[in-house]
Amino acid sequence: DGHEEMESSSSSSSSNTSSSDLDLDEAIQREDEELDDEEQAEIFGQLVTEVVSASQQTEMQWDAAPLSVFSWLRLNLLQRQHAQFYCTSWATTELEEFPGVSLADRERWLKDFEDFLFSVMGLGRPQRATEQRRTLRQHFR
Repeated sequence: DGHEEMESSSSSSSSNTSSSDLDLDEAIQREDEELDDEEQAEIFGQLVTEVVSASQQTEMQWDAAPLSVFSWLRLNLLQRQHAQFYCTSWATTELEEFPGVSLADRERWLKDFEDFLFSVMGLGRPQRATEQRRTLRQHFR
């Protein structure tokens, strides 16, 4: 039996590690040869990981994702600022490419980004709505 040979060879060659490594490899190879094709396929199936390409498995174009997120962010920041200037109500819009993102998460993202712009980066907000409108007109002309 392959197991008995392995035990006897490993006990007799304890001083020579390279020969015991070879004997162990031979024993493992013999055990592998004893497995039939179905058993080998089952073991192989347990070891294999499926790699899924998101670009092939979804309809979303991943190259366009950053642009759509930035567009969403700009739109919502602009709408939020208009609502503050004109004392009107406003709600965060859905992020079309990621419909699973909750309203609370979207609002938190906007607040975090706004805090970053104005607190960390030190950007200033327009003091009056007319300043903002003037800047927008200059930008889009």
